[in-house]
Amino acid sequence: MPSIFSIVAVFGAGLLIAGLYFYVLWQTVRRLPTTPTPARLLLGSFTFRVLVIMGCFYLLIRDG
Repeated sequence: MPSIFSIVAVFGAGLLIAGLYFYVLWQTVRRLPTTPTPARLLLGSFTFRVLVIMGCFYLLIRDG
């Protein structure tokens, strides 16, 4: 059974991961009107967000 510390730590990590995800998404949406290639920006941002989130989830699952 996981300790209360590990549950709180994983919850906090999840909040940080979600905050990073939505911050990058917000920056992408803000830059869309001024970028010359919106498709590249959207695809690059999506790829970055997914890779970072999946990497963080992998580390949390592996170590948690």
